[in-house]
Amino acid sequence: MLVLLIESTYGNRRHDRTASRERFARAVARTPSRGGTVVIPSFAVDRTEVVLHELAELRRSGHVPAGTRIWVDSPMALAALRVVPVRAELVNIPGFSAHADVAEIVDWLRDGGASAPSAPYLAHGEPDAAEALRDRIDDQLGWDAVVPCSGERVLVR
Repeated sequence: MLVLLIESTYGNRRHDRTASRERFARAVARTPSRGGTVVIPSFAVDRTEVVLHELAELRRSGHVPAGTRIWVDSPMALAALRVVPVRAELVNIPGFSAHADVAEIVDWLRDGGASAPSAPYLAHGEPDAAEALRDRIDDQLGWDAVVPCSGERVLVR
């Protein structure tokens, strides 16, 4: 029996990479004019690398002045948010999430080369996102994915 657990965090939406980059650039660029320092909490090493690459590109293109102070805090992101001054501007940029969006998930499942698992389960997402992903997997791959109920247990043999 092949069991596959699939995260469904962004199972009902796509990341808009261009809009995310533009929003990030605007947030970083306006910080020096406010007398601030850019603090970037990051939970995952690969996302930190993406953010640092974006910052390097913004500096090269002149969108971020060379003297802009930038701090990356990882893995102490929650602690950093607690000590940020009240006048801080917090900007959420979902396109930099480490979680795959719906298209990335379906492409990964399709391009993985494996036959359909006998039991694909969707986890780690809100019910609407999980149900949307389940429907997309069924429509595009013909797999009968399962959205388990909260607390449901599954016996795998």
